[in-house]
Amino acid sequence: MKKNFKPGKLQKILLISFSLPFACVIIHYLVFMYPALTDNYEKSDLMVVFGNKVETSGLPSERLKRRLDKAVKLYNDKTAKKIVVSGAMGIEGFNERDEKISDRMQGLA
Repeated sequence: MKKNFKPGKLQKILLISFSLPFACVIIHYLVFMYPALTDNYEKSDLMVVFGNKVETSGLPSERLKRRLDKAVKLYNDKTAKKIVVSGAMGIEGFNERDEKISDRMQGLA
């Protein structure tokens, strides 16, 4: 049986077959994900802060703190006129509308 592939040709085929999916992931990120992760804000009447875990002490989790801090910053920059905080009652017995969350937002404003 004859060899159809030279060693250099096989290496090129393997390189292309492994590089192509990687390139597709990078292109997908640049086209679809990167624009969604940039901070381009337009003025609006309302912004929504999506809820996250509230600790058993009633304090917001680190992720929720960052969301609330960003909302207050945008509010102070007059990007939005109102803030709505969404969420539900978690197993901790608190939700994002409880007093400690509201106090945090008022303290930053």
